[in-house]
Amino acid sequence: MGLGTKSAGILLTMVLLASPAFSSRDDVCDADPLPEEAQRVLKERFPSMYFEKPSDLSQEYRKQWFEKHPEECPGLTSGHFLGLTKRSYAVLLVGSKGALSGAKVVVMAETSGKWRPIVVNDERMSYYYQAIYKVARKGGLDGLGLITFEQGSKVYRYVNGKFR
Repeated sequence: MGLGTKSAGILLTMVLLASPAFSSRDDVCDADPLPEEAQRVLKERFPSMYFEKPSDLSQEYRKQWFEKHPEECPGLTSGHFLGLTKRSYAVLLVGSKGALSGAKVVVMAETSGKWRPIVVNDERMSYYYQAIYKVARKGGLDGLGLITFEQGSKVYRYVNGKFR
């Protein structure tokens, strides 16, 4: 007994929608969550912004992102960005008002139980074509990569108390 044309079409649609190229895969952002207190500080300091998730990217950019970063969140990463002994978090904040809201790259640093945001990059352009990622350290601190789809990447490193 074979599948009817209508049933086959429904099955194909379900398979396509479940594939990584079409699904948002926002669950990758839960793998290494930002600590609750750090989230609270971000909401206080940047109340109209949130960290980017795969569903914020267009399908084309989401596909490009997951081809190179299959298990990473495009708006949240952690690493040793500020010091070798303590992990810090980097977020790509985007606005809830869409493309006109711009984007901010912020590193969250924890000292004595208190979180403070360090703005690494602040742009007033569309955020739908950017993502962040950790650049593994090579004998030093991790770098923080900012990819601008269709244009390339820039890596920020913490040197002499500043991200450059």
